[in-house]
Amino acid sequence: MSVGGESAAVVSPEQIASAGWQGRPFPLLLPPLPRRRLLGRAAMVAVVLVDAVLTVQLSKGSDWEPLALLGLLAVAAAISELGTIAVSELRVSSSILAVVLAMVLLGPAPAVAIATVTVGIESVVRGVRGSLLLLNFVNYATLPLLGGWLVERLIGADPAAAGELELVVVVLSTALVVSLLSFLVATLRWAPLSPRALGALLRDVFLPIEPYFLVGAALAAAAAHAYRTVDLAAMTAVLALLLASELLLRGVAVGHARAASIRELTAQRSRLLGEALTAEERERQRLAAYLHDEPLQLLLAARQDLHDAALGDAAALRNAEERLGAAIGDLRRTLAHVHPLPLEQIGLGPALQAVTRQLCHGRLEHHVSVDPELRARDEGLVYSVARELIGNAVKHSGAGRLDVALRAVEGGVCLEVSDDGVGFDPGEPAATGHVGLALAALRVRVAGGELAVDSGTGVGSRVRATLPLD
Repeated sequence: MSVGGESAAVVSPEQIASAGWQGRPFPLLLPPLPRRRLLGRAAMVAVVLVDAVLTVQLSKGSDWEPLALLGLLAVAAAISELGTIAVSELRVSSSILAVVLAMVLLGPAPAVAIATVTVGIESVVRGVRGSLLLLNFVNYATLPLLGGWLVERLIGADPAAAGELELVVVVLSTALVVSLLSFLVATLRWAPLSPRALGALLRDVFLPIEPYFLVGAALAAAAAHAYRTVDLAAMTAVLALLLASELLLRGVAVGHARAASIRELTAQRSRLLGEALTAEERERQRLAAYLHDEPLQLLLAARQDLHDAALGDAAALRNAEERLGAAIGDLRRTLAHVHPLPLEQIGLGPALQAVTRQLCHGRLEHHVSVDPELRARDEGLVYSVARELIGNAVKHSGAGRLDVALRAVEGGVCLEVSDDGVGFDPGEPAATGHVGLALAALRVRVAGGELAVDSGTGVGSRVRATLPLD
């Protein structure tokens, strides 16, 4: 099972959101900072090197016999990996079952060899690179190594000496344990996960696909039994049945996943629409109160000054002029907030500069950078999302500085809004009424993009929205 190229039963950003991370309908991913990313890659390289050394030390000549069985399991793993079908970013395949059979019937070293071949195929076919590829190697080197070693401790170095029922039980239990551990290792990509979020992922993502995986594990156990009691040809027939049945099981899983996704998205949109209407009503009330308390009071005072000036008070005329000027300034700022300048007239860059300056309103130091080579598919959407994110940071972050960056990335544009404020715990539900971030994320998601949040209590926040060009 794999996600976005990860060899595991893991989850997509959308599935992380639907699993209940912060109870929001949008992905709150936590991409590591560059320094943490570098340390993480170094740690993964170290783990892979240790795995390689231990694999060589544990390898025995007898592990690689018979070669026919080794070749059969390697081919089964490769065919399964090439035939994966993606549901969102979720991939399901039986390649892990071939690795489990190698762990039980051959030993840890052959299992690691077959697993790393699978990772190599994944890298070539789906273009997996960088940290994701390293995580795959960690996943598919460490688990077969440890699992194969433990199996040898349980049934001995010679699986032929184990009883038939014992062999079946070991294959089934090993497959289920490895699938769970593989899932947990793969979720490290989105670490740190709170216990609540991890429990929700297990409940809403891992457990629903386990029945399909359990059928495959049962067929893998049957293949091991056929090899033990009949011959390699019988095992080949059972593995062929496993690969064929995988197509049917995936079709059922795909249908269920799509139906659940449609129901969930419909419920999310209905809820957010209600919250958006409530927020709009509050904004109208806030605007009415502001107009009453600020410009209107200035105008009333100016009218009184004009009345006094008509009675001969020279100072009143100057007061009226100052108050009229202040009222005009307030009204202009209000109009700019309600109806910003058209993007087609001033361009996206100047519009972002203007809205940042307006929303910060002298309270925050701010800096805006826009890639001059930027080309956005929908400048109105980019502007609207930026305005929402900036306003959210100004209202809730308690920051002293705000940075806005808009740059071109491969296949799209990336908007990043960061602050040095109080931050927040993404594992905790947002305060009632603070739906701006959720609405922005939903709009980004509907447009085919991705929204990621990196924050923590006391460490500021960084929100990154990536939107495709096509």
